Amino acid sequence: ADPSAGNAAKKRSMDVEKSPNDKLSYRLLVFENGFEALLISSDDVKKNKAAAAVAVGAGSFSDPQGRCEGLAHYLEHMLFMGSKKYPGEDEMEDFLTKNGGHSNAFTEAGHTCYYFEINKSELHKAVDMLAQFFIAPLLKTDAAEREINAIDSEFRLTQNSDGSRVEQLFASFAREGHPYRTFGWGNLKSLAEATKKAGVDLNDELRVFFDKHYRAPRIRLCVYGVEGLDGLEELVRTSFAGMPLAASDEPALGPQETALAAAGAPFEVEKLPKLLRVRPVKDTHKLTMSWQLPPTHHLYKSKPAHYLQHLIGHEGAGSLLSWLKTHGLATGLTAGVSEDSFESNSMSCIFSIDITLTAAGLEAWPDAAHAALLYLDMLRHAGPQDWVHEELVLVQNMGWRFLEETNPTDQVQNLACQMLPVYRVEHEHILRAPWMTTQWDPEAISALLAEMKPERLMLDILSSAFGRAKGGASEEEEDGEAEAGDKKGEEGEDQEGEEAEEEEQEEDEEEEPEGDEDEVGVGGASKAAAKPTAKDPAFDLETAEKPSVEPHFGTEFWEAPASEIKGLLARWAAAPPKGSRLADAKEVLRLPDRNVFLATDFDLKKPPEASGVEALQLPAGGLQKLYSSFPPLPEPLPMQPQ
Repeated sequence: ADPSAGNAAKKRSMDVEKSPNDKLSYRLLVFENGFEALLISSDDVKKNKAAAAVAVGAGSFSDPQGRCEGLAHYLEHMLFMGSKKYPGEDEMEDFLTKNGGHSNAFTEAGHTCYYFEINKSELHKAVDMLAQFFIAPLLKTDAAEREINAIDSEFRLTQNSDGSRVEQLFASFAREGHPYRTFGWGNLKSLAEATKKAGVDLNDELRVFFDKHYRAPRIRLCVYGVEGLDGLEELVRTSFAGMPLAASDEPALGPQETALAAAGAPFEVEKLPKLLRVRPVKDTHKLTMSWQLPPTHHLYKSKPAHYLQHLIGHEGAGSLLSWLKTHGLATGLTAGVSEDSFESNSMSCIFSIDITLTAAGLEAWPDAAHAALLYLDMLRHAGPQDWVHEELVLVQNMGWRFLEETNPTDQVQNLACQMLPVYRVEHEHILRAPWMTTQWDPEAISALLAEMKPERLMLDILSSAFGRAKGGASEEEEDGEAEAGDKKGEEGEDQEGEEAEEEEQEEDEEEEPEGDEDEVGVGGASKAAAKPTAKDPAFDLETAEKPSVEPHFGTEFWEAPASEIKGLLARWAAAPPKGSRLADAKEVLRLPDRNVFLATDFDLKKPPEASGVEALQLPAGGLQKLYSSFPPLPEPLPMQPQ
């Protein structure tokens, strides 16, 4: 590309559109070639670190299915292997390390993000190094085998995450050929063996992928520096000149988003509902109810899914979780649409209700699911409530008003990804989009609720009552391999970003059952789990057929027959028997109480005048006479305004 092409840019100051609590300065650059950059300036000389991130609107959804799945992840690794201007494989990493910094990257289903942190004095050279990833990368073939092995090591570590295993299993039920079915993690089998079998040159495919997707209109940059905006602007204009332009025949949305929009929702409605019983790695009992809904990722002004998330995930009186806990069926509940692009994208969004069941809850899981459906029925009957929306707006306004400064590395990642065209965030809202719900759209809320019916449900039960899976290699076993050649081997490499790592930490906190060290039995199930302490009332592990196996993670599962599905639908459609706990659910499940404690006035009050106070008056005999356990009060007593 011509180094000067598209270097002209419109300049927009964003200082007036930031939080009242934000002391940073911002400037948005919109280049003629479609590239955009957000500059963040701090005048706090005590700050030592600077940071930058580049987000690209292409991820594992664009992997070529069946021949080199994991290609987007592979490209993420290969871009760190040097550029024409900085050809050394470790040149950037060495420079960052010597100057108090580090770099990393992650590949999600819908986008990829590269970022670094460094001492503030060396920001300019580091940004120039990062820019060359996207202008003239070498994509060295002599590094290919090592990076594929690094990706395979990452994948094997991920095999211990039940969340990742269920996610890939979930994806395997999408329509044949649909982008959702893609194995975006990648491993040795998909990137080396499958390509060889198909007669495909992986590195040729890599170059084609880069040339097709890594172009200026789909690239967003965010730079944080402890210097003036003018200096940062000159840095970006100089370093990012020569970005590859859009192809002449390229669709306006770009190749990935055009393909995703055409693909539509991943699951065939005619084949729903589904019920899967899944064997986990961890000792857990979890019920997940999911629905595919129309895309909502671009509805940042109304956030209809967030409205439902707030109500279904509420924990107060009348809530679903409160009822489940009262009856001893669950210990926790989360609901909503994940922010990662696997669950929220141009094709659909996946709204899930995740219920952590007790042993008694597993034995009564049809009732737990029925209660969730009754809560949805209640929401449909009540209709969208504008007062709920108003409360959410008040909470967001408080969050925005008192927004705390975040780590620069996190801030540049979040903003670079938020700027991607797929989210359709208007320039003036780039900073505030997560904290704004200016539009009240009851029709959109009702439309989502209309889709959340039992007939369109995807339900999975992840339970150690079905045995325990062996999982992948431990971190200790993989440590040497991950260290050798994996430039990104510590965090965020997979398509879920850092979410899988956080989930793994949560799972590790669960209590391990006795006998966890026992040898592994047939099909990868632990012999210690052969006699579970809880049972699924409609499933007998002893007489069940051999489980099916998801091919990538090796996740074992059983798909419920049509007869069981039919029985569940009939059970959920019928009125709860009088006097049953479900009849109780229908009676007590309701909207939450209004929150009368939400603040609206944040003006500071003047202290009272000295003459305007009086001594606190206590009842005769003191508070101890009324409340024997009340502690002694200090002397003298505090004063109160008249």
